[in-house]
Amino acid sequence: VDRELAFLPVLSDRERAFAAALIVRPSALLTGLIALFDTVWSTATPIVLEAGAADPAVGVVDDMDARLLSFLLAGQTDEAAASHLGVSLRTVQRRVRDLMDRAGVRTRVQLGWHAARAGWDGAEKD
Repeated sequence: VDRELAFLPVLSDRERAFAAALIVRPSALLTGLIALFDTVWSTATPIVLEAGAADPAVGVVDDMDARLLSFLLAGQTDEAAASHLGVSLRTVQRRVRDLMDRAGVRTRVQLGWHAARAGWDGAEKD
């Protein structure tokens, strides 16, 4: 969570998580989890979306939408995305809502799934 605690959902299988989690406090286990996260993070590839690669029917209509999705998929807050894009927080929230409406989804997680499924990161669809 913040290098002081780790939050691990209890998984029953790859598809579902129980409504339970483990909280890991400062310990050798937390140190190991932080090292694992840092290793995975350092080898990760940033997601950079391009407006031209998007499926217009799903909602990316310009470069700003593509950049906004890149920031959100990277875990940036709305405030951070607004700062990077040079727009107001309200503009970011309005554009995210518009993308969600166009994609026909209710959550940002679903929007991310649609973005990945549509191949907006340059990967081919299944």
